[in-house]
Amino acid sequence: MTLSLATAQERYATDADVFAHDTLVDPYDTYRSLRDIGRVSYMTRYDTWAFTRYDEVRHLLGDWQTFSSAQGNTMSTALNEATKESSGSKEGADHLRMRKLMLQDLGPKAAAAYKEKIQQAAVTLVEELLDRREFDAVLDFAQMMPMRVFMEVLGVEPDIEQRRTLLHWATDTFNCAAPDGLYDDTLPSVDKLQSWALENITPETAREGSVAASTWEAVERGDVTDVQAVAILAGYVTAGLDTTASTLGNTIAQFAANPDQWAIVRDDPKTIPGAILEGIRFDSVGQWFSRVTTRDVEYDDIVIPAGSRTYHSYAAANRDERHYRDPDSFDVLRNPTDHLGFGYGPHLCVGKSLSTIEMIALWTELGRRVDRIEQIGPKKQHINNLIRGLDSLPVRIYPK
Repeated sequence: MTLSLATAQERYATDADVFAHDTLVDPYDTYRSLRDIGRVSYMTRYDTWAFTRYDEVRHLLGDWQTFSSAQGNTMSTALNEATKESSGSKEGADHLRMRKLMLQDLGPKAAAAYKEKIQQAAVTLVEELLDRREFDAVLDFAQMMPMRVFMEVLGVEPDIEQRRTLLHWATDTFNCAAPDGLYDDTLPSVDKLQSWALENITPETAREGSVAASTWEAVERGDVTDVQAVAILAGYVTAGLDTTASTLGNTIAQFAANPDQWAIVRDDPKTIPGAILEGIRFDSVGQWFSRVTTRDVEYDDIVIPAGSRTYHSYAAANRDERHYRDPDSFDVLRNPTDHLGFGYGPHLCVGKSLSTIEMIALWTELGRRVDRIEQIGPKKQHINNLIRGLDSLPVRIYPK
């Protein structure tokens, strides 16, 4: 028997607050409680249906006709309005046109062209860190690689302080994905980042042959509008800086906490790609996004009405014990090729290939040169409504 909407909301209700400070520090108990409620649960605080099990999240991501991003892919009215011209807020033909351009510039073939430069950047960074021995694994390692590499790929080269400012604005932008009222202090950063992109990544300033130049050439061809080009470029800055940096930071924290896992990677470079996948699965940087149903959707005895806002958590799905054995353990030999950390379906992360090349280069060089990674001070969790990462992690490395 199908329950009435009110009865379904009551039966599958939870007052769990996924945006509470303590939950943002460590969300995994909350995610488990949501998964235990059922295939979906109803978050009463936010009048939102939550998808936290692996199978349900994967299905949702693949069915854009039913679960649409066209009304914005966050729970924020302001951010959905600000990013309405981005590819993440498009579906169907509009989305495919923008995605084709983005894959042309950042897809597997395009990313492979940067491999040699990325490898050299990894060598340089590891040599600098070996000279120091003690450093902050977030500021000096995880954030440094994408700040150096990605801005060059994009085709603009601001100084290091401006790059750190851009990273700060990017992180703030992700924070603004939460429901209205939970991000007011970081909302100005959205306009600052978009204004910077509009003023600094122009057809005149973009380096020839760069991703930015290719984007503006697409405007000249009529493939995208100039407004969409700015949205694409601002999106590149937002995701290209923060997500890779946070993934590197989260993963090195696990290597420091689990020296046996680092020893496996150090001694066998062939395990590095799988270790990267496990790092993404274990602490997924993009914890969640949101969509809106285009029709009534039935789950067991529940019917979620058309026009309902949904919350789907990649991080919760990637720790689903129904899909992964011992999901709360960091195991570099697990090789979770089916993780959802990059998304799934039509909106699969377009920067996946470039990010993976960056991470493979860094872990390969670190494994070649570093015997042990030791945490020498308390780590500081970064509190963000969407992104999971660290603010600080003091470490000491021991050369081979």
